Amino acid sequence: MDLKKILILNQKIKIYSSNLKNIFKHLQLEKKEILVVKNSTVIFVDDQRSEVIFNNFNLTDKFNHNKHEINGNVNFSDNKINVKFLNRFGAEKYLKIKIPKLSQSLDINFDPESTLDNLSGELKLKLFQSILLLNFKGKDNFEISKSYLRSKFINSKVEGKINLKEQFNFDLDLGINQINLRKILILYPIFQKGGISKKINGKLNILIKNSDSLFGKMKDIKMKLEFENGDIRVTNAQATFPAKSKLKSNLLILMNSNRPKIEFNTSFNSDNAPNFLRKFGVYDFVAKSTSLYADGVIDLEKKKIKFKKIIKNNNERISQNEISSLEESFNENVLKEGVLGVLDYFKFKKFIKENL
Repeated sequence: MDLKKILILNQKIKIYSSNLKNIFKHLQLEKKEILVVKNSTVIFVDDQRSEVIFNNFNLTDKFNHNKHEINGNVNFSDNKINVKFLNRFGAEKYLKIKIPKLSQSLDINFDPESTLDNLSGELKLKLFQSILLLNFKGKDNFEISKSYLRSKFINSKVEGKINLKEQFNFDLDLGINQINLRKILILYPIFQKGGISKKINGKLNILIKNSDSLFGKMKDIKMKLEFENGDIRVTNAQATFPAKSKLKSNLLILMNSNRPKIEFNTSFNSDNAPNFLRKFGVYDFVAKSTSLYADGVIDLEKKKIKFKKIIKNNNERISQNEISSLEESFNENVLKEGVLGVLDYFKFKKFIKENL
């Protein structure tokens, strides 16, 4: 019996993530028959047994002389997704996925010598007015080099590693040339419960040479972000500000607790405090230099801050009565509308003028 076509029509097909590699291997085998899937439902099941359902799945898989071609489309969340794969043996290979309704796309151009056991090429993702370009090489662990992320709010170089062997994980270096953190956090509300997927796990090592902030022009900003099961740890964050001023901080953003919160410790020092504070409308500050250390927690649901301790000028501990007064002022002037108030210049200016 010489098969010429296999037709799968009006079926429900379950695909398990553990079988994906075998499916890809089978699809790349040179076959005579044409595989056609029409008007079917595909249910993708991940390692945690979570299901993602794709409706109206259509696909044609065929070999023709020296090329392998797959064309298909599927409906997901009321959006049509078009898929095209072309493999010219010994020449160009590419995968194109487009969502026309949302103007989003994924284009992967593989190197001619690329195989499933040794993938290499260039990935370009257009998503939510952002463009991510990755030059990749590897099998399950991919080396990322000469890559970038660009949008209206960020322009960054990207290098490092992405691991897909067991679960998605990354360790990437971001050399950021331009960033508007407040607008990014408005667009991607990570401080809402469930704002960061538990499936995002990895590290970002961030270096920003220059950036604007509510405290003025920042320089040499460094920090490490660690994503773990929906929580974010920010360690060794530091930045240099005008008037010989520096800020160091560590944050733990806990979004999966019963009450989402930010635990923090922050130290600030300035060798020209009068000049620094003029930006906030304070003109009568006498001391040439000053330092401040604060340790506390922000309750994201109640929009309130609680200081565990505040120390001025290295050894002057603030009394509990003063701390209570500062908490009340900070909650009213900065956090009243939410945690993004900490990035609002006018809110901070009002708080500082009230308390200095």
